[in-house]
Amino acid sequence: MLHNILNLAKSSVAINDCALDFDIGGKAMASNFEIEIDKNCDGFGLRLTGDFDATSAYELIYAIKKLPEDDRRLHIYTNGLKRIHPFGLEIFHRFIQSPKNASNRIIYNGKHSL
Repeated sequence: MLHNILNLAKSSVAINDCALDFDIGGKAMASNFEIEIDKNCDGFGLRLTGDFDATSAYELIYAIKKLPEDDRRLHIYTNGLKRIHPFGLEIFHRFIQSPKNASNRIIYNGKHSL
């Protein structure tokens, strides 16, 4: 099972023998926000922890865009979120509602479902 954490400034995620580089500059993001990505039988699971603000929303969007599009499901687990800032939520909702994004493959789980 793939088990990686995307951190604040620069991270790499290995997915099926290929590396995805994440380069997210700046320190404006909530310093405690992390995304843990797990490969499972029907796609990927993203576990969110910390505070979800605007920069965290952009990091999540970037992580989703870097995942292979051919996977059937993308589970987003939100129980680890401490606070959800309204502007971060608005940014993420705009991304998901865009016609070019396959929001029907995203399944939200947890008490803070986005």
